[in-house]
Amino acid sequence: IVEKGAVVRNAIIMHDCVIRENSVIENVVTDKDVIFGKGCQVGVSGENTPNRIYPKYLNTGISIFGKSARVPDNVTIGRNCVVFPLANDTHYTGTTVESGDSVGTDDM
Repeated sequence: IVEKGAVVRNAIIMHDCVIRENSVIENVVTDKDVIFGKGCQVGVSGENTPNRIYPKYLNTGISIFGKSARVPDNVTIGRNCVVFPLANDTHYTGTTVESGDSVGTDDM
């Protein structure tokens, strides 16, 4: 589902995902059941900093989102980020995830 005013560019979005109104999602690959809150900006800005955990694989600007990950309203996520499966509101420390950072843990 892509709600009113949302924009999706250069992305692979699996089934049962939701992109809430006025979000911009760019250079993203998601697993299924990922929800982006209202007004999110993902992959639109930031340096092309390689991911700190997976620099060999995430260094071209693409961010990935694991199964059932959640992105709260008005969060900005840079490039080369990983949002691990089942990440939710409690895993975000603010409204910005810098390029190359990760949210959640790989043991979720």
